[in-house]
Amino acid sequence: MEFKAYRNGQQYKVIITDAEGNSIESEVVSIIAEEMELAFTAQPVSYAGIVNDTVEFTAPATGNGLVYQWYYSTDDGAIWQKSYSPGYDTAVLQPILRAYRDGQQYRCEVTDVFGNKITSEAAVMTVRSSEVTIVAQPENVEYGALSQLYTFKVEAEGDNLSYQWQYSADGGETWKDSYNDGYNTAELKVRLYAYRSGYLYRCMVTSGVSNSVITEAAVLKLQPASVKIVKEPVNRGVMAQKTVDIHVEAEGMDLTYQWYRNMATTDAATGETVYKWQKTYLGGYDTDTMSFVANAARCGEYRCVITDGSGALVYSKVIKVSLIDKELVLLSQPEDVEVERRGTVTFTCEADGIDVKYQWFASSDEGETWVETYMDGYNTNELTFTATAARTAKLYKCVITDVGNNVVETEAVSATMK
Repeated sequence: MEFKAYRNGQQYKVIITDAEGNSIESEVVSIIAEEMELAFTAQPVSYAGIVNDTVEFTAPATGNGLVYQWYYSTDDGAIWQKSYSPGYDTAVLQPILRAYRDGQQYRCEVTDVFGNKITSEAAVMTVRSSEVTIVAQPENVEYGALSQLYTFKVEAEGDNLSYQWQYSADGGETWKDSYNDGYNTAELKVRLYAYRSGYLYRCMVTSGVSNSVITEAAVLKLQPASVKIVKEPVNRGVMAQKTVDIHVEAEGMDLTYQWYRNMATTDAATGETVYKWQKTYLGGYDTDTMSFVANAARCGEYRCVITDGSGALVYSKVIKVSLIDKELVLLSQPEDVEVERRGTVTFTCEADGIDVKYQWFASSDEGETWVETYMDGYNTNELTFTATAARTAKLYKCVITDVGNNVVETEAVSATMK
């Protein structure tokens, strides 16, 4: 039988009965507790550590039928409340060191079987702090792309560090806690939307719960709008089942392309045929040059939408792809000539196609660069000029186009003076 305080002084006897109903009784005995002095053999010791440590406060005692109850205080001992951390009813209490428990006091109350009561000294649980040193500051993002994810990083030294990132939408006048991914770590991840362009970000780094340092502010900005078309696409005519290229040239940062086609659809309300621009997925639809095999079904109007990293966009000219029934063919090449000084030089070529046009070019650097020439016949199939030292030092070629803006070029030729 376990001895309990309320049993102190109780008397006991046993009655024994046989099968015929005869019984005898034992002598009466009493339970008398031998009183021991109620006293602590050790006091709880204060603890300083890092967040999430398991702390042990110990308050062993001597006495009869001891009952333990731990208490804690959050106001420097003015008010004490029962603790329910592991071991709250034993001689060893094992609370977890949380940031919000920094500075809490703990003590143990022990009661013996006789109702005597003693209270231990108070021990304090604190989060250990140290000096904080910022080793690397977060860096600016000044040329960000729309909808891209960017990371701000801080490197710091110190004990028991915690992090809280903040942002400012008004140039640093006011700051708010950020809750983007990683807001309570050394790395904050922020997706760049238009409304966030110009936001500032900084991090408060804390050692323990007391020593804090704030980093420098880093800016998150969209790159300036920079997209500009420098060469528009042109109308194209091509024979059926031949490959046609539609090309646009643009300048800007982080450019993306999307080609569209003006497609006929039926209006659900009126039943009439209407045209709407829809994305096309022909070859190269997301580059500066779209290529596809021409047929009647693919003829029509096309344009390209070009977007830069800031989200700014431009639309190219609308061009038309159509079928033609004659292919542009180069029939004859010009040939090198040898001529007397001040003699007449004539270069001739011939092409067949629809609405054929000629343009002669000259090069002074062995064909590295070409410029249009405007000597006699520059826009015909026959270029003519008087031989001079300057003119015979150049190369010449003819660029020929047809109604569908198809292009063929002749070989480069030269004139040599005898």
